[in-house]
Amino acid sequence: MTIARSMAAVALLLLAAGCAAPAESGSDVPLPDPLPRVTPASVLPFEAYTLSADERSELFAVRNALVVECAREHGVTLTLVHDDPVSLGHGLAMWAGRFGTLPLEQAREHGYHAPPEGPATQPFTVFVREDEQPRSGVITGEYDASTTRAVDAAGAPLPDGGCRGVADARLGGDPDELGSPSAEEIRLEAARDPRSVEAMDDWRRCMEERGYAFVSVDEPYDLALGNELTDEERAVAVADVQCTGSSRWRDITFAIETELQERALRREPDRYRERHEHELAMLAAARSIAPQR
Repeated sequence: MTIARSMAAVALLLLAAGCAAPAESGSDVPLPDPLPRVTPASVLPFEAYTLSADERSELFAVRNALVVECAREHGVTLTLVHDDPVSLGHGLAMWAGRFGTLPLEQAREHGYHAPPEGPATQPFTVFVREDEQPRSGVITGEYDASTTRAVDAAGAPLPDGGCRGVADARLGGDPDELGSPSAEEIRLEAARDPRSVEAMDDWRRCMEERGYAFVSVDEPYDLALGNELTDEERAVAVADVQCTGSSRWRDITFAIETELQERALRREPDRYRERHEHELAMLAAARSIAPQR
C-alpha cells in the first residue's frame, strides 16, 4: 500500500491504542538509554523487507492504469482522479513524512498539508465513472452493496474479481497486501505498551495546556484531511510537534516497534525474505507492463 494508506493505518492503530485499556503488565522490551529521537529519516527493520514508497507508487500506478484499461474494454470509462495529489490543492495533499515526526518548520508553514512542491501522500485512490455503470461493479466484479455478479456495458459478466482482479493477475499478486505480515500487529502492540500509553497521555495533557483537546495523537490530522490550510491548523500542528517532543511518545513507540520487528525477523527470516521477493516480482511485472502501454 502507499505511504498515505500506510500513514492512515498507523493513525488508526494509534487511535485504537489510545482508547484501549493499558496492559496489565509491562512489556519486556527494554528502552534504549538514552532514548533516540525519531526523525522522518528513521528506519524500521521491516522496511528493508518491503518496497519503498516510490516503488509502491510505481506499482500502484500500473495497477490503476490496468484497471482503467480493463474497464474501457468492457464499455465503462473510469477516470483516475489523482495520481498527483499536490496538483489538486491542499484538500487532498498531506505531508508525506513518517507519522509523528512532523518538523517544526513544516508545521509552522504548512501544518499537516504537503508543501506546494511536495512530496505528498494521498489518502485514497478515486475512480470516477462517466456513465451509469456501478463503479464497484466494474472494479470488483460485484455491484454496490450486493454480491450479485456484475455485468459490463454490453450485459456480459465481468471477470472474477472485476477489473482489479484482472490487473492483479497480470501483476502476480494484490498490491493492497504489500508489507510485512505482522507489521500492524507489532505497531498496535507497541502503542498499547503501558509506557506508550503513559507518554500519549502526557501528549494529551500537553495539548490541553495549549488549549487543544484531542482524544488521540492522530486526531489533529483530521484538520487537514479534505480541508484547506488554515491558521488554526498551523497552530495545532506547532503545538503537536512541541508536545510530541516533550512527551516522547513517538520515540517510545518507535523503539518498541524496532525491537519487536527485530525479534520477528530473527524468528522467521525466510518468511520475510520470501514475501519481499514476491513484492519485487510484482514490481518487475509492473515495470515490464508499463513500456507496453
